[in-house]
Amino acid sequence: MSSWSVILRHAGAGSRLLRVWGGPGDAARPAKKRGEMYGASIKITDLQRRILQEMLSGATDDVIARRLYMSERAVRQQIAHVADLVGARGRFALGVEAARRGLLERAVAGR
Repeated sequence: MSSWSVILRHAGAGSRLLRVWGGPGDAARPAKKRGEMYGASIKITDLQRRILQEMLSGATDDVIARRLYMSERAVRQQIAHVADLVGARGRFALGVEAARRGLLERAVAGR
């Protein structure tokens, strides 16, 4: 059995690795897809739902930021966080996953 080490540069990476691979001495198992490690039921905030709604209407990040009185960077961070939760690797995939998981139902109803 070979031994290896990993350098972690993100504070939360260690706990994520432990959830995926288990603790020391555990047998390795295949990694789950990105969205699966957070569980099947995904909860997003009202702000994140509003951002998804704005994306659905075709608004750009800067327009969303102005409408919600946020910085563009904060909008992008929220989008990235939701994309990570659902395992999406792009905006289109985020829209597909959000629709598939029902995350847009309240947002569309409130239009």
